[in-house]
Amino acid sequence: MDQIRVAGIIEETTGYGPRLRFVVLAQGCKRNCYGCNSPETHPFDGGKLMSIDEIVKMISNHFYIRGVTFSGGEPFEQAEGFAKLAAEIRKIKPGP
Repeated sequence: MDQIRVAGIIEETTGYGPRLRFVVLAQGCKRNCYGCNSPETHPFDGGKLMSIDEIVKMISNHFYIRGVTFSGGEPFEQAEGFAKLAAEIRKIKPGP
């Protein structure tokens, strides 16, 4: 899988984990959790398709980014694509 469906991208934030982070918000979730703070990410046909290469390029352009968070929606609904994205990110941003 070379594309994932994203609800959005947050290029620089400290609100989704420690240090400055890049956030990929997955589109699609069937959990329907009570009190969900992002129900707009639930439809599987919403958001937009983005190539993994495009996202990796965006991340590589941010020198100060120290982590990447997958949120959503539910990233596990697109587990294969997000696993590939994680592997590609590790090539350009190895762990601490």
